[in-house]
Amino acid sequence: MRGSSPPRQAAVGQLYTYPVRASDPDGDPLRYEVVSGPAGLTIDPLGRVSWPTAGVTPGSYAVQLRVSDSYGAAAPLHSYSITVRADTQPPAVQLTIAPYPTVPIGGTVYFQVTATDNVGVSRQTLEVRFEGETEPFWQPVALNGSGLGQVTARGLGLVRVRARAYDTANNQGEALD
Repeated sequence: MRGSSPPRQAAVGQLYTYPVRASDPDGDPLRYEVVSGPAGLTIDPLGRVSWPTAGVTPGSYAVQLRVSDSYGAAAPLHSYSITVRADTQPPAVQLTIAPYPTVPIGGTVYFQVTATDNVGVSRQTLEVRFEGETEPFWQPVALNGSGLGQVTARGLGLVRVRARAYDTANNQGEALD
């Protein structure tokens, strides 16, 4: 496994992956095996290590891998540690509004909410507040699976928009307009 360097860190909720690079001097087929490691860590017949870290307690996890050929010849154990840290990074949220900045009364306003995260976005929300109303309050707007939503302009005045995205650790990112 010369030249094969595993990633040493992962965030809780992130899928840890590592493609082991190994070769046999005789060209014999290789067999990959997890000798020891955290629960759920696997390696497939092509040498791809995978470990879903959702629900894993932050800390250091020791791993030992073995690569051997079909005749039993084996490379030295490949030992390393993976440090799993808590996910503290909120999603980055982008909000697109059309038409912008004005829309006629009775016209439709379209919204596109997009979000990215280092671990993964679990949900997105959108709310609007019509400032021209006597008692403005935040009203939810339904988003489809692509993050698209729409509302009808009900009267004169400013419309405030708040888009939020949450990741699997419940970190929250926000975009306001």
